[in-house]
Amino acid sequence: MPPESKQSITRMAQYRAHENGQRVDIAKKIIDAKIKSSIAVLNWLGGRYEKVAESREQIVKDIWVNWSKLSKATTVKQAMGVEGMVARTYWDTISKVVDDRLEFDGRAYGKTLRPMGAVDPVNALFNYGYSILESQCWKALSSNGLDPYVGFLHQIAQGSAPLVYDLQEPFRWLVDVAVITGLEKRVFDKKDFIRTENYNIRIRPNGVEKLISELASQFSSRIPYQKASHEWGYVIILKAREMAHYIIGKKKSMDFSSPELKLKRGDNLELREKILNISYSEWQRKGYSKGTLHYLRKNVRNEEHFRVRKKVKEKILLGMPEGLLRS
Repeated sequence: MPPESKQSITRMAQYRAHENGQRVDIAKKIIDAKIKSSIAVLNWLGGRYEKVAESREQIVKDIWVNWSKLSKATTVKQAMGVEGMVARTYWDTISKVVDDRLEFDGRAYGKTLRPMGAVDPVNALFNYGYSILESQCWKALSSNGLDPYVGFLHQIAQGSAPLVYDLQEPFRWLVDVAVITGLEKRVFDKKDFIRTENYNIRIRPNGVEKLISELASQFSSRIPYQKASHEWGYVIILKAREMAHYIIGKKKSMDFSSPELKLKRGDNLELREKILNISYSEWQRKGYSKGTLHYLRKNVRNEEHFRVRKKVKEKILLGMPEGLLRS
């Protein structure tokens, strides 16, 4: 943990904001940002999976129907109701693309319909990843003088840290993309997990190392923000600072959805289709071996994750005239 910022003025303003109408305002801003990031992730999936791309119109419609209700919410409960309905669509879509080897039926299960105590390997990955994100949010709030035990979206409860959970929401996509990317690359397998006596799933140390590597890749990815380039991990600290400044009146506005999330795929549907249609003769005339094309096609047919060098990708997408593509 970094040195705790002893900002009594900030904390007093935070407590007042929790008690007045500003609480609902901040809660809605958090949910709005989470919904935007959820849409970005689903669009990212749509660039790779036909089943998502084909149903994208209905997915967007379902999200929009609920998202449009957020501006009319006058209580935190109403705002959380909107978030819950969007989350249902989000996780239902993700469950359709996750590798069946590791089982995943969504995030709502059991009597509480909450993902506490993972019952499958994929939920164990998400839970562990969110715990890493939680620690980053603790650091960000502590270093900016905010009280983690008094939140805006989440309720105050014994043993919980509502403001930590609040700050997590706009950044949960970091964990989601890290886990999904790891699954696409088949980084994880069944031997990375163990079932406990109470039938919950835990990740073995080797699996934890793999997950942390994927998380580190996402947290260290960079984004232009405030006239500089920052790692997403540092953006969390900046947003906690902006929250503190907004609460005490130093900032007139607060936008958790800035910087805008833009996810790119290196193995999208267009590239996959072109790889399957390029003729071997033209591929060789471009200076590449038949073995490389065979490897790429094998990955495409098996729906494997793969990477293509930038110059090769450009030639595949832009450099192959239509007459040289197989029908």
